[in-house]
Amino acid sequence: MKAAGIIAEYNPLHSGHVYHINETRRKTGADYIVVAMSGSFTQRGIPAFFDKYLRTRTALLAGADLVLELPIAVSTGSGEFFAKGAVTLLNSLGVITHLSFGSECGEIARLKEIAGFLADENEEFKAILQKGLSQGKTYPSAVKSACTALMPELAGLLDFPNNTLGIEYIKALSQLNSPIEPVTVKREGMGYGELHMPENGLASSRGLNRTDGNNLRTAQASSEAYENNLHTAQAFSEAYGNNLHTEKAYGESLHPSSAFLRRLCEENACEEFCSCLPQFCSEIFPTVKDGSQASRHCFLSENDFSTVLINKLLYSPVPLTAYSDMSEEIANRLNGLSDIAVRSFSELTERLKTKQLTAARIRRALLHTLLDVTNEDMLAVKGASAAPYIRVLGIKKTASALMKAVNENAVSPVVQRVPHDLKTLSDEARAMLSKDLKAYELYRLIYRRKYPESAYVPKPDYMGIVTV
Repeated sequence: MKAAGIIAEYNPLHSGHVYHINETRRKTGADYIVVAMSGSFTQRGIPAFFDKYLRTRTALLAGADLVLELPIAVSTGSGEFFAKGAVTLLNSLGVITHLSFGSECGEIARLKEIAGFLADENEEFKAILQKGLSQGKTYPSAVKSACTALMPELAGLLDFPNNTLGIEYIKALSQLNSPIEPVTVKREGMGYGELHMPENGLASSRGLNRTDGNNLRTAQASSEAYENNLHTAQAFSEAYGNNLHTEKAYGESLHPSSAFLRRLCEENACEEFCSCLPQFCSEIFPTVKDGSQASRHCFLSENDFSTVLINKLLYSPVPLTAYSDMSEEIANRLNGLSDIAVRSFSELTERLKTKQLTAARIRRALLHTLLDVTNEDMLAVKGASAAPYIRVLGIKKTASALMKAVNENAVSPVVQRVPHDLKTLSDEARAMLSKDLKAYELYRLIYRRKYPESAYVPKPDYMGIVTV
C-alpha cells in the first residue's frame, strides 16, 4: 500500500490544492492521500478563516482520504517548527511512503542538495550566519547571505517561500532518518512577490499579505488595492473562462491563492468568492444576510480576537517571555505601549514591527500568548522523534483499510474520540491536546459571538470526526 502525505492549511481550499492532490496521486501512484492540516490557527499567526471541520470536509471532497490535525504548537510555529512537527506527525503513522509539497522550483534534486547543505551547517556557514545576525539581519536573511557566499548557484531557491518550506520538510525527514520519500509538484502562476494581477488572473499570497504593512485595512486603501492591483474579481473570473469547475481548469494552473480568496471575503464579494472556488467548496462555507439582505460569508480574522488578546497581555499569569516567539524586545515594546487597551490585533502587529522583527514573527508571538503556547511546547516539538498523539479530523468511508493500517503501525496513540481518548494519553500529550481543545473552544466562542444569526455553528470537538 502506498500512502502519500501532504502538509496543508487549506485556508481556504481552492483549485490549486485540488490540482496538488491529483498530481500527488499521479506522481507517486499513491492508493491513499493523508493530509496533516492546521486546526483553528495557522502558521502566519492568524486564525483559520473557516473552522477546521469545514476545511476537513473540503479536503476529503477534494480527494484526501484521511485528515489529521496538527497540534497547536506545530500549526502556529515558524517554518522550522512547523515543518519538523508536521513531518514528525506523518512519520509517526508508520504507513506514509511519500511526502508531497508544492514548490516554485519543481526540482526535488536541487531542493535536496540545498537541504543537505543547510542541515550540515559547517563552521564556515556558521561564521557567516553569526556575522549576519550580529549585523541585525533576520535569521532567514542571514541564512540567505551565508548560502549566497558558499553556494551561489542554489541560494536563489531561498527567495521563494514554498521552496524554503519544502527544504525544511526535507531537513526534517533527514533528522528523523525517515524512509518517507519527498516529492514536489511545481507551483505555477503568479510570482510570490508580485503585487499586480497578471493576465491569467493569478494572485500571490505575499502580495496580498503585504496589505498589513501598507495599511490596506482602511476602506479606501482596500478599495484601491482591490481595483488597481487585483483587477477585481471579475477579471479573475474571466481568466477562468467559465471553466473553473472543470477538470481542464484544474490542470491549467488557473488557480487563485488562499490569500486572494480571503481578500474577496473581506471585501464582501460573496458572489465572486464562490465563483473562484470548486463547486463543492462554495456550497459548504456558511453565509448570513447583511443589513441589505445580501449574503456574506461567516469567517474569522485576527481582529476578532483583539479583546481576548489584550486582556491576556495585561493579565498574563506568567512573564510574557515564557510564550513562544515572545522575545524580550517584543515584551519590552509591548510594555511601552501605554494605549494598549485601545489597540487591535493588527494594530499591535503594526506598532511592534521593526526591521528585524517581521509582522509574521509579531503575529506568532501575540497568538502564542493568547493560546498559552510556551517555549517549552516548542522545545518539545523540536526534540520529538514521534508525535505526542495522532488526532483524526476526518476520513473517507472508502479508506477503512488505511485506518486499519494506521492503527496497526502508528508509533503514537491515535485519537478519534474526545474526551474518551484523552484519558489514554501520557501527561505531556494530554497537556498538549488540551491546548488544542481550548484553542478550538475559543474559536467557536468568537464565531458564535460574531455570527449569532448564522445557521451554521461549529460543532464541539467531542462530536466525532468528519466522514464523506
